[in-house]
Amino acid sequence: ARYQRLAGKEVFFLTGTDAVFAMREPGAGASAKPTDGIDRQTEPIDGRVIRMRMLGAHPEPELVPGAELPGVSHYYLGDDPAQWRTGVRSFDSVRIAGAYQGVDVVYYDRDGSLEYDFVLAAGADPSEIELAFEGADEVTVSGDGSLLVRAGPCELSQVPPSAYQLRGEVRESVVGRYAVTSEGAVRFNLGEYDRTRPLVIDPAV
Repeated sequence: ARYQRLAGKEVFFLTGTDAVFAMREPGAGASAKPTDGIDRQTEPIDGRVIRMRMLGAHPEPELVPGAELPGVSHYYLGDDPAQWRTGVRSFDSVRIAGAYQGVDVVYYDRDGSLEYDFVLAAGADPSEIELAFEGADEVTVSGDGSLLVRAGPCELSQVPPSAYQLRGEVRESVVGRYAVTSEGAVRFNLGEYDRTRPLVIDPAV
């Protein structure tokens, strides 16, 4: 798994092709801090878990780290030294290579928001991409085009997807919208674009 804490309110991690969000319920109290003032809590309490699953994706894709970040982390969790982890390296992104045929997925942080890009090779079919949000009570598209995923009092919001193609260093925008199927899964509806060139679909949480 690859872990990342988001804005102190959620814990996000990857397991294969699944992205898991463990969210604290609004108003939930935190556990007491030890006297040294360090909060060692590793998971939100009184929260809900939403698992974003890529339906029909390759069951065992390759996870490729991005650029290495400076420094290392140490995790001394519990009283069993065999479970401790030291010298853990960090990276600025994780690429799920070959999630679908001709489609990679890249997860990264941008200014405190989680973003993930679907990077489609020329000729790849975006209709293959389908997302299910397990643990959600409701999945809807708001009036401004944002995707709202509700689980009890918790809500995961994704801004309208930004899709584009590159011509040299110039981004050419492609119209992108969320579409929710009758089963509650999410697809991307795209406007016209050049299928002989790569395409990027860029949502943000």
